[in-house]
Amino acid sequence: MFVIFILAALMGAMLLGAALVVWLWELCLSLPVALFIVGVLYVAVMLVVYGLSVREHLSRLGRSLNLFCMIGAACDRVYRKVVSVFNNLGDD
Repeated sequence: MFVIFILAALMGAMLLGAALVVWLWELCLSLPVALFIVGVLYVAVMLVVYGLSVREHLSRLGRSLNLFCMIGAACDRVYRKVVSVFNNLGDD
């Protein structure tokens, strides 16, 4: 259900942006200017959303990924020690 919500929100934002571009294009008679204005608006919204909510989630995700990397490195060290022990037993 969350994926459908995100897709609907993205589609709505895209259509709203297209309507805004067409309206600004008619208003200022320049397509590049209209596209630039709408692009700047979307970047401003993105920065506000990032600053208010997404930054903390990405920070938590980074810490979680770091934890998984540390666990993976520890497992790799244990595996290498076990292999080393078995190789030493086979040499005797």
